[in-house]
Amino acid sequence: MEKKRLLEKLQANNLTHWEKAPAGYWNGTGLNKLESCAYYAVLSSLTDEELHQALDIIKDWPHSSEIKDKIKQTLNPTPYNVVKKNETIDTLLKWYTDKKSRKVGYSKKELKIRFPYQSFAVQKKIIKAFLTSRNIDDAAWGARQADLYWDKSFLKPLEDSRYRGYTPSEAKTIIRHFPLDFVSYHRGVLNYQTSEDLCIRLGDESDFNVESYDLNILS
Repeated sequence: MEKKRLLEKLQANNLTHWEKAPAGYWNGTGLNKLESCAYYAVLSSLTDEELHQALDIIKDWPHSSEIKDKIKQTLNPTPYNVVKKNETIDTLLKWYTDKKSRKVGYSKKELKIRFPYQSFAVQKKIIKAFLTSRNIDDAAWGARQADLYWDKSFLKPLEDSRYRGYTPSEAKTIIRHFPLDFVSYHRGVLNYQTSEDLCIRLGDESDFNVESYDLNILS
């Protein structure tokens, strides 16, 4: 296509009209929004050869830098960064537990997304990984899942969490599922986090006195 015909194509529908548009219609190209959309629509219909010619035609137009960038991007598109999400659960767990993997955040997100769709055996592995995390928020998430999907294999990681202090979610799960003698013995620490559940669990104990617990009106 000759440059003259190409220019006529670009000028169709008044595309080279630079008269100031009403307030609020201007964007960074110096074109108003409707003109800008029309430019891009026309440019997207051109062949690569025509686009090369268009670069020469518009080089002296006012505020044409973004139009030129658009053409150059069309001629040399940035390749898509393909994201592979076919890692196994074991791979994600390895990344999550290895704080030097630089993939802790990614693997944590993926494990949470995939968790509901796994077998119970796999769910237990994920829960225990979170329960043993040094991140309190992660440990709390693991405790909430342990409460819903209880298994005796969660006893040790939950008990070990006492060394850094129980989160409310961990305390609640311990109160609900641990042996009664353990809950009773550690009632002082557990009460600090969740009195209501503790009172429910220890209500039948002979030495239990509800008046010694600070409960609000809803409790």
